[in-house]
Amino acid sequence: MAELEESLEPVNEPNKISKEKTKPDVKFNDGFDAVNRFFNCCGMWDIYKPKFTRSRGYYRLQRIYYICSVANLFPLMVGEFTYLVMSFRTDEDRFLETVDMLPCFILSVFAYLKTGILITKRDKVRSLVVDLEKIWPDSDEKEVKKIVRDNMSVAKKFCVIYMTMTNAISTTYPCLPLAGIAYNCIMRYIFHRDYKWNDRASMPYIIWYPFDWTPLKVYIPTYISQIFAGFWVSSCVCSTDCFFCILVSQVCMHYQLLQRNIENITKNTSISEQEKLKNIVEYHNQLYSFSERIEEIFSATLYVNFASSSLMICIELFSISIAPMPLALKYALFLGSSVGQIFLMCIYGDKLIEESGKVSESAYNSDWTTGSRSLRHGVLMLMTRARKPATVSLLGFTTASFTTFSSIMSASWSYFTMLHHMYEGAVE
Repeated sequence: MAELEESLEPVNEPNKISKEKTKPDVKFNDGFDAVNRFFNCCGMWDIYKPKFTRSRGYYRLQRIYYICSVANLFPLMVGEFTYLVMSFRTDEDRFLETVDMLPCFILSVFAYLKTGILITKRDKVRSLVVDLEKIWPDSDEKEVKKIVRDNMSVAKKFCVIYMTMTNAISTTYPCLPLAGIAYNCIMRYIFHRDYKWNDRASMPYIIWYPFDWTPLKVYIPTYISQIFAGFWVSSCVCSTDCFFCILVSQVCMHYQLLQRNIENITKNTSISEQEKLKNIVEYHNQLYSFSERIEEIFSATLYVNFASSSLMICIELFSISIAPMPLALKYALFLGSSVGQIFLMCIYGDKLIEESGKVSESAYNSDWTTGSRSLRHGVLMLMTRARKPATVSLLGFTTASFTTFSSIMSASWSYFTMLHHMYEGAVE
């Protein structure tokens, strides 16, 4: 592959001075740095790296941290599920509380599922990352550098926006109860009203407890347990989703480099046409196998994500429509994160379909008709092979694409209008 790229490298004029400001080269690990920080927040100790990059003691602490996080979240999920079962009644307040806590419960299930699958498929994840690193383009050609830089910068920007929205949720939920406590304290100690600190006290998340958590010595550890669980869940969901997008982004980048190599197949004859064609076919097969390996790792989690997304978006829209302003802001952040999560995976699934489909177009646009008979035959075979684009399917039911995203949003709006109409009828 390196030989093919060298053969396509243009000859620069020796006395030509570039006035463009040189940008630093993009390294393979640049796209994974932000994701790895969240993986460390989950206790997943460099899940995609084949070798230890830190001391053994650090990884032992990471394992302990992960086990403690799982152990802390599990009883909270049991409490959420218990509250959910107890909430099947006609009481209006309990119904609204159920609507409030259901997305949080679903997100907790996502955290268990996504991290569990990555850990059980750790060897496949590491093998995929190692193979991607082996073919990372190290050419000095400006066009190659631009393709790499553009793809990775866009992926990092999308991930930063999604991470920001997710972090906003894990920050907003814990702040609302503290705001209520601060209000009570101000009313008591400044305005001398008959308020106690725990009047109308609440927790960040609605969970059933078999004990009274309102006393101060019980409230503090219970509150810390909830915010720790919320932070861990958001880190798990965010890191796995962004990891998927970085992987797909790299495959799409390689498809663009492949298109460039195909279009230049008859140029710069330092390498024979047959050798170029052989390298291109091997490159294409390798990229197609990458998409299949990504699908094998993430297919189950994507399916659960997409299957429940309509329900979550519907619930959040409904919560925004009936909640007062401070709470509506919380639900709006949750809605933005849920839509952003599905949009992020669909946009890269759609980009993979688009870039892999352009391979056939690039082969047709190349100057293949002037080549030898064997070259023409090989390019025709490549065009036939490339007619089937690479996709990331959801357990074979559908694929991650804009079409799927549109279907999810349409279904969510339909569910929301039906639920809102039923609620208004019940209130009247």
